[in-house]
Amino acid sequence: MALALLADELAERVLQKLVDRQKRALVVVTGAAIGVPTALEGLKELRKEGFTYHVLMTRSAMYVTGEEAVRAALEPEQLWVESPDRPPEVVAAQFDTILVPALTVNTAAH
Repeated sequence: MALALLADELAERVLQKLVDRQKRALVVVTGAAIGVPTALEGLKELRKEGFTYHVLMTRSAMYVTGEEAVRAALEPEQLWVESPDRPPEVVAAQFDTILVPALTVNTAAH
């Protein structure tokens, strides 16, 4: 009986760690002008559910959306503009969840 309880507790902790890992997201903010305020509001709501964010912004997103609006809505742990401190594929590999709230045609083409 004690072994079964221990196994259940261990399984619950492993499951919680997996769920928590999925709530750590990379958010890619592009220069899209349509839908961004709504998207940021939705991401803000997810933050209340325990999501944490690291943000990669394009240069055009800095002009269209603005860094302050993104910081205010997402409270990111880290924010990069255009070039993270490591290659993008290395940064992306650290996250199980990658969110692109609004996508420009230019970004989609790349």
